[in-house]
Amino acid sequence: MRLVLLILIAFLFTQCAHKVAPSGGPEDKTPPVLVQTEPDSFQVKVPRSAAIRLIFSEKLQESSVSDQVWMIPEPSNGIQVTVKKNRIMIQPRDSLLPDLTYQVIVGTGVKDRHGNPLRQPVQLIFSTGETIDSARIEGQVLLDGSSEHWVILAHAFRDEAPESLLSRKAAYFLPLAQNGSFRLGALRYGSYFVYGLNDANGDRQYQVGEAVAFPPFPVSLTEQQPDFRRLILKPVREDMQAPHLRAIQAVNARRILLEFDEAVGCSPSTRVELVDSLRQTPLGILGVSRNPDNERQILIFTEPQQNDVYTGWITGICDTSGNSTDTLHLRFTGTAQPDTTPPAVVHTRPEHGAEDVPYHATIQITFSQPVDTATVPTSIFLLTGKKDTVNGRWDFQNLLQPVFKPDSILAKGALYQIVVNEGTLKTLWGEQFGDSVRSYSFTTIDWAELGEIEGTVDCPDSLKGAPIVVEAVAVQSRRVTGRGVADSTGAFLIPFLPEGQYTLQAFVDRNKNGRWDGGRSVPFRWAEPITVNPDPLRVRKRWTTQGATIRFY
Repeated sequence: MRLVLLILIAFLFTQCAHKVAPSGGPEDKTPPVLVQTEPDSFQVKVPRSAAIRLIFSEKLQESSVSDQVWMIPEPSNGIQVTVKKNRIMIQPRDSLLPDLTYQVIVGTGVKDRHGNPLRQPVQLIFSTGETIDSARIEGQVLLDGSSEHWVILAHAFRDEAPESLLSRKAAYFLPLAQNGSFRLGALRYGSYFVYGLNDANGDRQYQVGEAVAFPPFPVSLTEQQPDFRRLILKPVREDMQAPHLRAIQAVNARRILLEFDEAVGCSPSTRVELVDSLRQTPLGILGVSRNPDNERQILIFTEPQQNDVYTGWITGICDTSGNSTDTLHLRFTGTAQPDTTPPAVVHTRPEHGAEDVPYHATIQITFSQPVDTATVPTSIFLLTGKKDTVNGRWDFQNLLQPVFKPDSILAKGALYQIVVNEGTLKTLWGEQFGDSVRSYSFTTIDWAELGEIEGTVDCPDSLKGAPIVVEAVAVQSRRVTGRGVADSTGAFLIPFLPEGQYTLQAFVDRNKNGRWDGGRSVPFRWAEPITVNPDPLRVRKRWTTQGATIRFY
């Protein structure tokens, strides 16, 4: 079925049902052809109770027809298809809607009794109104892999809640071409809710867990603008389940490990309380962080435990999709086993001796023990080659892995040092990290090795009002290598790009978080508008690639 409809896309609106004389060629070699239809192709004022008849040049295999006939839009209760000799009869189970254009499609899987398939899909267009609707929606789903099972689905969009449309079988549907493109035609004027779905079960309705490409807005087709030619959709896979706690264990007398079923992290709302169930005394909580060595683990740092049973709760643990746990009740047996891991720097990012470090790099230091945040600003410094201190701010979201963010970009081709004074840097328990001053150096990339892209964004007024982020995607690695934000005129500049080939993508950052948001089903949230320019741009050293353009629609 999928291959048939993909072939149909190429013929849509370039061919329609037409009558020909029955072939006189050998029956075992000549494919069947359509010789007559009821109603006629492009007939108007077709009765709403009409049945559709397709008459072919020879008898058909009944078994080849059942999954090769579609009616778009599909009547709410579907259609009944019967085959009698050389005729296909299609009876809608409901009355056709008034003033609406319909398409009947017969796929190339239909065969005659000698096994010869149709040479090309058959398309019959007719209307229950006085005119044939001809508005259309074209676009592309940005697939990262095969188009198998991917379909484009559309609903007429009125006053319904969008989430109700996702759970309703779509009347308009077509499979995507191999490159993700689609073309929905013969549409009446109005608004449409259009989205992409990896519909492996073929039910044409979204279920959480399926890959889906939510729309950025309803598409409006009018007499003045009957065609929408560039609807770009990008797939996501929704995760609406909060992390599930699988195990809890006291690793040593001051460290408790929580194991979850997916990657997790702490949030500003993370809170923990623990009580010794025997003595009914609270256990002091010094900090909570994700384990740098395992993204599914959370570590709780405590005052010394006893070999007693502890109970309590934790809240505010989030997964990468932003789903937060409710209050999780904890129960475990503590341990008096001492923590024998000495405080130390495990590694730095950039690594010691790294070269060609980007100018926008942040400094991340991983420790074996959680740091006392009050001692970090006076114990760790980023210095230039001239021993000047680089100003910035610290992010202590992870006490085992604090991050330093410089206030400005780093200098070109420059030597920097991360200096750690172990004598003044302390753990949460007040232990020194050592008595040495350690230094970790790296060098930034030379501007002479880089180029940039300069261009404009063509964006309709309806999408303006939020930042438009333009990103350069390296053709070879398919990774975002640089980005810029368009100004009020649409002009943008993406600096500091290594030599190579790039494509451009852009999105309207409605929530202003600097990341593309793919939308949500419940409560429904429109995806942020996104677009691409797939034509490669060449970036050269010490050169500005000018004249790049990227448009939304």
